Amino acid sequence: MGASIFFLWAYGITFGNEKTTKWLTSLIISFFSSVLLTQPIKVLLTAVLVSAVCKKLDDGHDDLDDDEQEPALSNDEEWLHAAPTGKKKKERKIEYKPVDPAKIEAAKRERQKEVKMWDILQEMAAYAFFLWILLTISYGSRDPNCYLIRESLENHFLQPADPWLSYRKVRNETRFWNWTRSVMVPELKIDVDYAGEKPKGKEKKLISDRVHLLLGNGVMRQVRIREKNTCRVPKVMRNVTRDCHKFSNLLYEESGDFGLGWNASLAKKRPFNLKEYRHRSASSLDSYPFWGDLGWYGGGG
Repeated sequence: MGASIFFLWAYGITFGNEKTTKWLTSLIISFFSSVLLTQPIKVLLTAVLVSAVCKKLDDGHDDLDDDEQEPALSNDEEWLHAAPTGKKKKERKIEYKPVDPAKIEAAKRERQKEVKMWDILQEMAAYAFFLWILLTISYGSRDPNCYLIRESLENHFLQPADPWLSYRKVRNETRFWNWTRSVMVPELKIDVDYAGEKPKGKEKKLISDRVHLLLGNGVMRQVRIREKNTCRVPKVMRNVTRDCHKFSNLLYEESGDFGLGWNASLAKKRPFNLKEYRHRSASSLDSYPFWGDLGWYGGGG
């Protein structure tokens, strides 16, 4: 139950505040309308239908003979034939035979298997229903063009024409800033076309692929893990280092402000005291947590 609630929450927040509110409102309204209106009507109609179709039929048994008394003679009357003795024919009794214990045990095991089978089928049906809801929420509102958008952005930003500028080959600070200056910044702005003409009008809002529209400004967010109280250094490594940092995690993300070289004392000096250099939460950025290659990211930075 906890896992299902978590996945519903994680995928629900991807819709944004407005869509999530509408979805939650419609869910609550449909639930109460079903409980208070739809389901009672269904139960009533089902009861009427069952009572009309499956009502008890008259078996034609007449119990008048059971209520009649045996005939009796007056003082001046006599039987023409042999008088009834008043004794009923003795009914033949069925001899009691005890049931074989082996058959009882076999029937017991068979019934236990049936009960277990039904429990498994019900559990499988519940899992299938949950999976159906999860897949509907996950893929029901996706556009088929999302793949094309992702492929285009990946080819322009992560895997450019020059393999040496690929983001996946960034392993140190020098390569990171080289990728930033040579790939990220140029790709965010549209350049002259093949004829050497500069962009005009609304074309200035496009990125370099001349297809995607840039809304607002390009933002680079950096996520940092706290330096203290995130993990323990193993004993065998304490002679080598005393520092230990966990992988990116929602619980250990750094939310403080820093200056050059991750120096907290420079955070209050210009230009690091500007809002562009200060940490912002996911709610202020209208963002949401997402799953990356190493773990969950909170959406802030």
